[in-house]
Amino acid sequence: MFDQKFSLPSTGTILGFIAVLISLGGAAYAAGALVTIADPVTAAKARVNAGRLEVSVDETVTTRLAAPATTFHNFNSVGAGPCVILATPPAGTAFIIQQVRVNTFQNPSPGVGQVIILWSSTNCTGPIRGTVNPPTIGLNSITFGPGLNIPQGQALSARIGGSIAAEIYTDGFSLPAALVPALSEIAESGATMSKQIQVLQRQ
Repeated sequence: MFDQKFSLPSTGTILGFIAVLISLGGAAYAAGALVTIADPVTAAKARVNAGRLEVSVDETVTTRLAAPATTFHNFNSVGAGPCVILATPPAGTAFIIQQVRVNTFQNPSPGVGQVIILWSSTNCTGPIRGTVNPPTIGLNSITFGPGLNIPQGQALSARIGGSIAAEIYTDGFSLPAALVPALSEIAESGATMSKQIQVLQRQ
């Protein structure tokens, strides 16, 4: 029969084993712990709203417009006379006008009163949206940046003064009417009518 003797582990071995246990427990805790994101300069902390990180940008950001689902390109051949409707949104839709291209093919006497005026109404009234005073025959374009809203029930209209004749191309896209609500606008107090409009109204 053999007499087996077991020696107790040294104090260093015990302490090392305890350290391993602590480190494993700390790692497990860290895996489920919350993490705070802070600005290293201002110490401002990031915010989470409904599970989403809120982010803001202070610098200029360049974006690209998404391709619209429905584009349109209207054509009208117009001359001096009463109000002309250039584009009317179909039922249930609204228009965003991006540009109007005016190809003037008749302009015998350029000057005051020889003008093409655009409105966002069905009867050429209200705030003026753009004018073209063609110096000669040829193409002129009016662009509207992000777009000119034409709500349901309204239209893009034009009136031509003098002896101008032109082809007018209207480019834009349509949206559901609910996304482009009608806007009520008030003319600026004390605003005066331009000389061109006065001449046009006397024609």
